[in-house]
Amino acid sequence: MYSQNMNYAYGFHTDQGADPNSTEAFEQNLQMTLQHVATLREHARRGLAGIQYAYHVGRNPSQTQLDIAAAKQTLAAIIDLMQKSGVGALPLLEADASGHTEVPTEAQLMEKATKGVQANFEKLKRAQESAAVVANLLGTEHRPQKP
Repeated sequence: MYSQNMNYAYGFHTDQGADPNSTEAFEQNLQMTLQHVATLREHARRGLAGIQYAYHVGRNPSQTQLDIAAAKQTLAAIIDLMQKSGVGALPLLEADASGHTEVPTEAQLMEKATKGVQANFEKLKRAQESAAVVANLLGTEHRPQKP
């Protein structure tokens, strides 16, 4: 569905004379990314509904399959767009119903990152502890005890 020239497919242009690092280009690429994310959500929502109601009368499994395929394709396009445009280096902030986007402070971002690192550390620590228990059990000799 997407052409070989991904820049054309996404709608962003890399003109030779224009600065690809300009704030205008970045804002345009960010807006396109957010539009693609909204499209992805819609495809995912329809695919999920198709799965949830698969056995209801009037549901077409082919449509569900198409919705899931479209979601996968849109996700691949978003990933590529974010990598090529530099938008992927920043978190995507969504606007609320009134159109206002609240930008988190540096302290909030730091707290969120710290919590994420701590959660990953705890998960890894539990996995290592479990592995140590298994290793200890495997290392012990199991001899039948005589009464």
